[in-house]
Amino acid sequence: MIKRKRFISLLPGLVVLLALLAASCAPAVAPTATPTKAPAAAPTAASKTEPTKPAGTTATTPTAATSKPAAKLKGTEVKIGFMGPKTGPVAAWGIENEEVLKMAEKEINDSGGIGGLPVKFLFFDTQAKPDEAVSLTRKLLSEDKVLMLLGPYLSGEASVAFPIAVSMKAPIFSCCSAAPGVSEKSRPWAFRLPQPDDKGLVAMIKKYVADNNIKKAVTIGDQKDAASKIASTQYIPNALKEAGVQILNGNEPIGYNTGDTSFAAQVTRIKELNPEAMFMYALPAEGGAFIKEVRRQGLKQPMVTGSSLVAVQFLDAGGDAVEGTIMNAVWDPMHPSSKKFVDGFKKLYNKEPTMAGAYTYDAIYIAKQVIETSGATNDPAELAKDWEKIRDGLQNIKFDGATGKSSFDKNGDGVHAVYEAVVKGGKIVVNYNKVVLDAQ
Repeated sequence: MIKRKRFISLLPGLVVLLALLAASCAPAVAPTATPTKAPAAAPTAASKTEPTKPAGTTATTPTAATSKPAAKLKGTEVKIGFMGPKTGPVAAWGIENEEVLKMAEKEINDSGGIGGLPVKFLFFDTQAKPDEAVSLTRKLLSEDKVLMLLGPYLSGEASVAFPIAVSMKAPIFSCCSAAPGVSEKSRPWAFRLPQPDDKGLVAMIKKYVADNNIKKAVTIGDQKDAASKIASTQYIPNALKEAGVQILNGNEPIGYNTGDTSFAAQVTRIKELNPEAMFMYALPAEGGAFIKEVRRQGLKQPMVTGSSLVAVQFLDAGGDAVEGTIMNAVWDPMHPSSKKFVDGFKKLYNKEPTMAGAYTYDAIYIAKQVIETSGATNDPAELAKDWEKIRDGLQNIKFDGATGKSSFDKNGDGVHAVYEAVVKGGKIVVNYNKVVLDAQ
């Protein structure tokens, strides 16, 4: 569960466990004890998530990755670059990224490193700025000559940083970008761990509309954040139209910008339109504040959102007002595959990890696995050939980690199962009885 005090709680009366993803990037009402199937965990999460646990699942402590034995690499260390937003509007995610890096770095080095060598992570702050992500991509690949590059975090950053890596014929692997089409435009070198939101969120919207007979709705979105703008102007309205829903606000979403703090005018317009449901894509802080204004003005219609709001920041910003908010989700912190990561993070930092942390953790161990099994040498003179081997290894990898089973489709995007989730009792409850998209 995602709790406001940042503790994962267990639902009373439920049996054992299950389950981040594709985030990008959907709780349902009080989950039942016996789901239709044991889900594969996937990405997109936040620090206060509680899943509906499947009956008959035995808790185990799985390894974070299933790497084959590797020949010793050349050199004295393996350098892996990482770009994350330690400052800016989503700084909390970047800070957690760095915490996970330090945790994984120690785990890996204590157990023999990567290919017999210690790993060294070079972490740089993008400040959530696309221009900074471009500069850092060039620096890490051309100056630091990292064997592998993880990041950037946001889709707006990835959309401009990925082409730089492509021009240098170097693999680039984002832990959390989930806007549709970003990897596809930079094939075959770009990869992303989450399943794009146009798959998971669209599937959930159509299911929600059908289950609740929604005929009239409004669309809402941040027009400054790249992922939110694409969602609110393209695939959310398209999904609603395909489902036969009339969009009362027309072709333009009811918009605002990242950093805005007043949403009274937008909500007043929604009130006048009187929809049966509201569909929104937002960053956590603004999303929580927007819904708080919605409820302050007395609107009681359901709010359906994307996996970007499966985050502690959303619960903190919205408080009691976000109760009942529905979203798509993929990561289950209570699943046995998450145990090693969750327990280790809590022991080190005395707090619950989020979906962002789980994605980062898995991306690190995917990097370890692919370096060790692709035939990469870590010889500076062979760096271009190593990048080709790592690219091919990523495309064909099968990985089982904290976010469940992961692989990549032809567009370089992660493949995971997606579920519905709901904010209930100050927690985000993942309901594994409501599978909105099976892992393909």
